[in-house]
Amino acid sequence: MTVISATPATRKRGVALEDAIHTRICQVSDEAGEVIRAVACEATRDPDLAAAVEQKVHRPKHAAFVELLRRGVDRGEVRPEAARGVYADVLPAMLTYQMVLNNQPVTRREAIEIVDHVVMPLISTS
Repeated sequence: MTVISATPATRKRGVALEDAIHTRICQVSDEAGEVIRAVACEATRDPDLAAAVEQKVHRPKHAAFVELLRRGVDRGEVRPEAARGVYADVLPAMLTYQMVLNNQPVTRREAIEIVDHVVMPLISTS
């Protein structure tokens, strides 16, 4: 699993966080869409698998996104109160809906729309 990493703080305000998110969405959608769907479906029937996915995938991914938000706070892109769990859950929920429930990959255009029109307005300082 690739961990989300922010780009250098020298980038234009707002661009570093958005680029990191756009890139990661497309990587996950392209590389693992089928696997995510299969595991999500099987985990609903297998408590051991569900626990393993929670521990090995969801918690680390959630922690990485909260850290990305914290770095955004340090760069002045993210409001301090938005660097917490509930804000870190919004993007994965939207991606899960698209990839698992709708059985569709997330295109770069859709990733940009999600980030620009949903995520950034929720977390942005401006």
